[in-house]
Formats: sequence, C-alpha cells, structure tokens
Amino acid sequence: MARVPLSRNGAIRTRCSRPAAEIQKLYRIEAEIRDADPLQRSAVRGSRSTLIMASLHRLCQQTQAQALPASATGRAASYMLDRWPQLELFTKPNKGHVLIDNNPVERGIRPTAIGRKNWMFLGHPSAGWRTAVIYSILGSCKLAKVNPYEYLVWALQHLATATTSDVGLVTPLDYLAVKEQR
Repeated sequence: MARVPLSRNGAIRTRCSRPAAEIQKLYRIEAEIRDADPLQRSAVRGSRSTLIMASLHRLCQQTQAQALPASATGRAASYMLDRWPQLELFTKPNKGHVLIDNNPVERGIRPTAIGRKNWMFLGHPSAGWRTAVIYSILGSCKLAKVNPYEYLVWALQHLATATTSDVGLVTPLDYLAVKEQR
C-alpha cells in the first residue's frame, strides 16, 4: 500500500495543496481589505498579493510540467495558466475596484439562474435570450449601485454612436466613473 504524504498537521498533502494554500492567502488578504477604498486595495494588493500570485504562477508552471496533460491536475494547471492575465488583473496598479472573483455577481444572478427553465420560452424563441440580457444588465446595475433607468438612458445614447471596440466601455461601472467625474 502506498504511503499518503501528510502535512505537519496530519492533513493529506497533494500536488494541489500548495497552490490551494496560496489561494487561501489571497482570500485572507481580500477579507482584510474588503471595506477599503479602491486606492488602498490596490496598494495592499501591490505589496502583498503580487508576491503570492508570482508564487502561484511558478507552482502552476511546475505542476503543468510534472503532471500528465490529460490528468485533472494537468488540465487545471493549463486552465489557470491559459487565463493568467485575467487572473492577475486584480493585482495590477489602479485596479482596486476589480474583485478577486465574481462571487457577488453569481449571488446576484442566482434568482435568474434558478428560474431559467421557466423563462426559456417566453412566447418567442429569442425572448428568453433577451430576458437574460435584461436581467444581466439589471444585476450589474444593482451590484454597482447604479440606477438602472439612468444607466440605460446613458448607455443607449453612447451605444448609438459607439464602434464595435467601444461597446465594452458602456458598462454600469463605466457609467459610474463618468458620473463621478461630473
């Protein structure tokens, strides 16, 4: 029978234990700075989280090199490394407003997701998709604490003259930034 590697506290140690511990450190930092303003969060992340992310990146590279590509561990490491620029975005300077994960959004859209089957066909095949878009916009406004009506008036005016590359700049957070500049 093979020996199972144990950590100092007796827990089973796996190839994923170290990356998981690094991720736990990141979430502990985020818990400490949850109520801080974006500039403070950006500063703390710059001094503490970037080092942990660098360590996590090295661990993922090592894991990817050692694990079989088709194994669950190999696929997980590849998945993480393929999305690394998006994963480390929250640690970049002046990105204190970016969350470490999308859990608040997930919680916000849960009621919509639960009723998805009920709304799949709302009289017309494309009506369900349109309803999902509207609920997504309303959920984003709620998360950003933006008045949905004011946002939609602003967004529709900007979308009328926007180019394809500008469409991503018409979010509730962009509206909030413009509104604060006035």
